[in-house]
Amino acid sequence: SRQKDANGLKRLVAKLKVAAPEVTENHIKVHRPWGSYQSVDNGDRHQVKRIIVKPGGRLSLQKHHHRSEHWIVVRGTAQVTVNE
Repeated sequence: SRQKDANGLKRLVAKLKVAAPEVTENHIKVHRPWGSYQSVDNGDRHQVKRIIVKPGGRLSLQKHHHRSEHWIVVRGTAQVTVNE
């Protein structure tokens, strides 16, 4: 929108909500106290996320009965707890 047209952006967002509502509802990057993540791919039986953990950041321990997780540390060092 033009800088002098304050309502231009509002009109654009309104059009996007009709044409592609997921663009206005789903944020690309989700921020958390420990860092951030963004979904790279989603399917019926899988989800791929890129997770960035701040130095010293800690994700909560989680337990999943119906899915497995695969982690690849691209940079840095990770400490991982399995079971106990």
